[in-house]
Amino acid sequence: MMIYITGLQQVPRDVIEASAIDGASPFRTLFAIKIPMIASTFTICTFLTLTSAFKQFDVNLSLTGGTPARMMGSTIYSNGTEMLALNIYKTAVSKSDYVCNQTAPMKTLYWDMICTVMRSTARLCIIPMQDYLGLGNEARINRPSTLGSNWRWRLLPGEFTPGLCARIARITACYGRI
Repeated sequence: MMIYITGLQQVPRDVIEASAIDGASPFRTLFAIKIPMIASTFTICTFLTLTSAFKQFDVNLSLTGGTPARMMGSTIYSNGTEMLALNIYKTAVSKSDYVCNQTAPMKTLYWDMICTVMRSTARLCIIPMQDYLGLGNEARINRPSTLGSNWRWRLLPGEFTPGLCARIARITACYGRI
């Protein structure tokens, strides 16, 4: 709060007086002059808040393990002490398969990325066929801001194998995307 007050005190008085002479209301002065002039203050406060949120990780994890969670009967309805960094840790690091498998060969790393996308909380998950096939940029259907040579890639007969179909079905069912 002190940073915002300091930022507001740095707004030149002559600019505020000029807006009053021009007939600007206090509300208009606040939103048209003061807030735009302290935009850098908002940026500083945002970054300080984010860094503080990440600093809470070790305290919460070591003292409470991320709990206590509030219980209603046998149902957890709120994680009382879960901060941003702890949430990231729980969803990414504690589930070893959530982070890309460091021992996987690079040629199969795309499956880790597909699984990560499937695990997301997004309601809709769209994965292009080229990604399931492990193809690179040469198989992109559309190249933005280019004329010609778009829409050239086609799925060839035999590329969509029963094994690939079964693997896609298994992953889709595993993450509740069916």
